[in-house]
Amino acid sequence: MNARAAAARELPPAVADAIARARARLASIGAVREALLLDAATGAAPRDALVAAALEAQDARGALGPLVAGDAPGPGVASSADALGWLAALGTCRGPAVERAVGFLVAAQGPDGGWRDPAAASEEAEAALTAAVAAALARAPSARHSALRRAGAALEARWSRERVQAGSYPSIAGYLAALSVLPTDVEIADEALQWCGRELERGFRTGRFGPVAVASVFLRCEAAALPGARLDAREVGRALLAAQQEDGGFPGDGPPARLACEAALALRHLAPALR
Repeated sequence: MNARAAAARELPPAVADAIARARARLASIGAVREALLLDAATGAAPRDALVAAALEAQDARGALGPLVAGDAPGPGVASSADALGWLAALGTCRGPAVERAVGFLVAAQGPDGGWRDPAAASEEAEAALTAAVAAALARAPSARHSALRRAGAALEARWSRERVQAGSYPSIAGYLAALSVLPTDVEIADEALQWCGRELERGFRTGRFGPVAVASVFLRCEAAALPGARLDAREVGRALLAAQQEDGGFPGDGPPARLACEAALALRHLAPALR
């Protein structure tokens, strides 16, 4: 038995059951690649199988196509960052597919250190995309430190406390994920993390952000607690378990297959607090 399969067997029964039900839901709706993602997460399939799926969706530039339903059209910047995020959540941060995607993203970095999507050119969208790419690159050993430093500067230039206070989930989630892992000094990091943590908690308490959205932030930050938030892994994990629907899916904004993947991987991450 490999280490991941052993770890899956050690999951609390409620978590193991929830993930199995989510996996069954994916099978019932024909979400083959998403089901493979959960199999790789639980040790039922080798991670190499998901890497192979990523390679199939990688173009000549190194850009990765969508791995999970609801990703941005691709291959492109947004889909590459998102795909790298899923791979990183499984502990896959090296290898040819990752390194080529990292090279593509670094080449696409703008003069100011940020990233833009012509299909979503608002300032808020640029900030969220830059944060998502920065978080993905920060977890990849092959990413150049100079690119990460420039990304940090771009995040600082795009920081808006007002946008976060207004409840922009992409900005809140993006800044938390990026600033939690960037190995470079960002002057606004402490302030931004505190504001984003507080607003994430406020959104959770008021019902603006559902359990899947909040748990996903804990997953992407690789954290059991967040700065500024009086939320911990146990509370979020329990809310996520309680939110699972009878058919094994989860409520929230986005395609059912994506929500199931986010929830299942978040539960696996939060499992130690749910024993």
